[in-house]
Amino acid sequence: MQLSFETLLPKIRPYITFTKKYASFLFTLAFLGIYLFLVQHIGHLIQDEPSQAAIESKLKPVNQLKIDQDAVKKITDLESQNVEVKSLFEQARQNPFTE
Repeated sequence: MQLSFETLLPKIRPYITFTKKYASFLFTLAFLGIYLFLVQHIGHLIQDEPSQAAIESKLKPVNQLKIDQDAVKKITDLESQNVEVKSLFEQARQNPFTE
C-alpha cells in the first residue's frame, strides 16, 4: 500500500481546518504551558539547598597579608639615612591623599 499526497490530503484536511480555526488559542495554550513549566522549574531551583562542600568553600577564612619584616626594616633604615626620603614619608603620613 503506497500513500501519495493526493490520497493523504483529503484525510488530513479536517485537521488542517481545525488547526487554522483555533491557531491563536493553540498558540496561547502552548505558550502558557511553556511558561508554567519554566516557573515550576525556577521554583525548584530556588528551593534547592547548596551542598555542604559549597558552603564550606564560601566560608573559608581570608588569607592574612604577610609583611616581610626584613623589607620593613630596610625601608626604615633608608628613611633614617636620607633626609629627603624622611620628609617625603612625613608628608605622606600627614596627608596620604596628596601626591
